[in-house]
Amino acid sequence: MKPRFPRKSTQDAAPPKVRRAPGSPTKSQLQAIAVAEARNRAAKWKTLIPVANALWTKIHAADLARTNGDIHMLSGMVQMHYQASRQDVDRQVKAFFDQHMPSEPLVARPATIATPVAAAPESVIAPASVLSA
Repeated sequence: MKPRFPRKSTQDAAPPKVRRAPGSPTKSQLQAIAVAEARNRAAKWKTLIPVANALWTKIHAADLARTNGDIHMLSGMVQMHYQASRQDVDRQVKAFFDQHMPSEPLVARPATIATPVAAAPESVIAPASVLSA
């Protein structure tokens, strides 16, 4: 009699799970960080709307507010209002964001553990009198 549910072959098995490194953030922590960074970026953008409106006078402040600081939306809007090439507009918008909204991570990532460097033996280090001669 054949089994009702035959065993799956080992070829169809899923790859083994990869565990995260100890001390690294979990998936839910990374999602929370991304949400917090988006909120901070949107709040910072609201303060920059007058500066952006002074730079791009053909775009209304309400339209700038609608972008919520999204580089791609703002680039498209500037390109549409000023009939400029996409490369020039992207360069200009990127320069604006680099100047006014530097990208700093909200949470510092854990540093990698550096291996200590062993001190050189005394015989290898030349005395100061040899170096100055």
